[in-house]
Amino acid sequence: MALHSVRLFAEGPKGDYWMVVMTNQVSSKLGRRFWNVEELSNYLAVPAGWVYDRTQANGPEVIPHIKLGKYIRFDPESEVFRRWLEKHQVRSEIDRESD
Repeated sequence: MALHSVRLFAEGPKGDYWMVVMTNQVSSKLGRRFWNVEELSNYLAVPAGWVYDRTQANGPEVIPHIKLGKYIRFDPESEVFRRWLEKHQVRSEIDRESD
């Protein structure tokens, strides 16, 4: 059984950080299906290069992701990913009035 090192990006009270998790089955162990760069770029309707730029540590704004060697995956069900997505949502005037 091979173990894989998985780098997880997270936001904490004192800033963003990376943590390393050792696992033998990433997607099935967590019971989730991860997206690759193409799937995320299709979902967001942006070029794949835009997504790749935001997975670099020195990129414009890092999208929460999992790095498996050279492979980049995104967990659309994770709380940190959902917060990142919500942070970029622009609310209309009607939405603001209903609060």
